[in-house]
Amino acid sequence: MTRETLIVKGKVKVLEWNYAETGPRQGMIFAKIHEFRPQNAPAELLGQPSVSTCADVCCASEAPAVHVPALTTLQAGLLLMLAGALLAWLYSLLSLWRPSQPPTPAAADNPAAPIVVADLARRPQPASPGRPVCSNSSFVTKVEAFLRFGGVREYPKMVAYPDASPKAQLPFIERGGQRIGDSHFILKHLVSSGTISAEVEFPPGARARTTALAVARMCDTDLAAAVVYYRFVDDEGWARCKHELLGAFRLPPGVGWLVGRVVRKQSLRRVVEQGFGRHSASDRLALVAHELSALSTLLGDRTFLFGRVPYAVDASAFGVLDQMAARELNPDLTDLLERHANLVAYRERIRARFFGRDYTAAVKWVDSPPAESSDDKKQAACRHAPARIQDVVRAKEE
Repeated sequence: MTRETLIVKGKVKVLEWNYAETGPRQGMIFAKIHEFRPQNAPAELLGQPSVSTCADVCCASEAPAVHVPALTTLQAGLLLMLAGALLAWLYSLLSLWRPSQPPTPAAADNPAAPIVVADLARRPQPASPGRPVCSNSSFVTKVEAFLRFGGVREYPKMVAYPDASPKAQLPFIERGGQRIGDSHFILKHLVSSGTISAEVEFPPGARARTTALAVARMCDTDLAAAVVYYRFVDDEGWARCKHELLGAFRLPPGVGWLVGRVVRKQSLRRVVEQGFGRHSASDRLALVAHELSALSTLLGDRTFLFGRVPYAVDASAFGVLDQMAARELNPDLTDLLERHANLVAYRERIRARFFGRDYTAAVKWVDSPPAESSDDKKQAACRHAPARIQDVVRAKEE
């Protein structure tokens, strides 16, 4: 017979094993468990001379308590931060948040107020032939070209960041307190508000109008994305352009690197979402070459894309062509552009006719939009007031 004494939850348990050497159960082992309180355990079962000696032995065999250290304040804070970051990531992954935007106003609150064009940075003027004429953005160039096509040659410009725009992107225009974002809707507003004649927006004829709209979208999507890719996303392009694109901000070295990294990350996301950034290097260049060839075929030997006068589609085309012609910033795109002599001449013709020497004298940089006079504010309020209120205001003015 074999015995083993254990302490389990303050009780003495004696385990006995008996081996049957004879009889029908020969070779079998039988176990018995005896449970006692420590002070009542019989000495004969414990196999010890006294209960006290048994208690000493039992206590000596008791397993030590396991110590689990408590979390420190720092560890608990880190766990909370990790849990919060995980929840935020899941929310951003699963949520369908849509920014709410008011519709672009068709009319201007104050048509007499000057139109201020917002750009990311000041550029030295006059620009050299191998540099963009008015901005490093194809969309800012598009808006300025359309203004000048429509006869608006004198307007101020100001430096602004995308978060100041109602659509969180540049360009935008500010006019008497109104801010209009996105180049397409800026052009629509300029026409609907009567600032520029509707005849400048589209060429006559339904087929020509449809073609012009499709060509403008081609310039604003694939060709504009190509400019962004080869300046901000491409490693060699960024090495060439970073001083040109960020130098005007005069950022400290460490801060400049961080800002550049953020800008490149945002640009990569834009071109990938648009589709251009998903292609291989050869496919990207082939796509640009194909679309420039189509644009060259449409232009032919005409002065502008649809005849002797420019339209909004010419502003879109000039916006990207003027950027592509800047060899110091994007030589790959310049090589593709220079295969088409008529596109090169077309771009130079628009620069000479609409962005000549008078551009530097006519366009001034301001720190903020010009303040409205009290008369301008009164006239704007009068236009949007009910009829009887308008009568009261006019009577007081008389």
